[in-house]
Amino acid sequence: DTLNVQTVKDVPCTRSRCLGSVMFPSQLTCPLQEGPKSPEELLPKAKDFINQYYSSIKRAQSKSHLERLKEVEEEIVSSGTYQLKQNELIFGAKQAWRNASRCVGRIQWSKLQVFDARDCRTAHEMYTHVCNHIKYATNRGNIRSAI
Repeated sequence: DTLNVQTVKDVPCTRSRCLGSVMFPSQLTCPLQEGPKSPEELLPKAKDFINQYYSSIKRAQSKSHLERLKEVEEEIVSSGTYQLKQNELIFGAKQAWRNASRCVGRIQWSKLQVFDARDCRTAHEMYTHVCNHIKYATNRGNIRSAI
């Protein structure tokens, strides 16, 4: 695992002092932001995420990767945001859990089942999605990770 080599921020621990138990170390927390990120802030982060996704599936610099980067950039420029594809959403959810250092259950990150209900438009559809999620996750008493 080489994820630690790619870290952007240094951990607050030193050789003589461990701050791993601190819930919200100031070095690792971001100040609250009012409203959405500006396109100038969002674009580099979106490109980095897309690059990580395509690297993870070993298709970096492929035609589909370059097309997706262009598509994301155009969407951010025109609307100020962009929509993740389903596979990108799954990748992001799994990586977020994998990188949650304080979570004891994160060893199961690769088995996370992601239910994408972004297309839901009515209360009945949401109810159906929630019921399916609960049915999958409870699995007759054999709990499975789902989001």
